Parts: sequence; structure tokens; C-alpha cells
Amino acid sequence: MMDKNLEYDAARHKWQLQAVETQGKMVLDAAGMEVLVESIRAQGKPTGFVWVDAMSAAVRPLLTFLWVIVLYYSLVLGARF
Repeated sequence: MMDKNLEYDAARHKWQLQAVETQGKMVLDAAGMEVLVESIRAQGKPTGFVWVDAMSAAVRPLLTFLWVIVLYYSLVLGARF
């Protein structure tokens, strides 16, 4: 009976340790998401310089457009050869 009690205590300790680790990971994930949201908000704030704000706003669409063109033509040219 004592052996079964020790096995139960060991299993319970393992489960409690896993629960604490999971809670810690959840807290870290929540903090990471808060930081991500704050950084995205900070990127959207205007700097006060019109040309800097315009360039900052244009970077992502221009890069996406460029990649679409580059990938399309690389596929077209790759299909020919």
C-alpha cells in the first residue's frame, strides 16, 4: 500500500509541475503578444516628417508588389527552360 501511495505522490507532483510550467508558458506568451501589439502600434505613429511617414507607409506594399512580379516572372521563365 505504501508503494502505491508513493507512486501516486510522484505522479501528482509531476502533474503539478507540468501545470506550473504550462501556466508560466501562458504568461510568457501573453506578455509576448502584448509587446507585439505595442510594437505594431508604435510603427503606426507618425514621426512628423511627411516624407518619412510616406516612405514608411509605402515600404510593405512596394515590397509585396516587387515580390509578386519577381516570382511571377521567375515562374514564367522557369517554365520555358
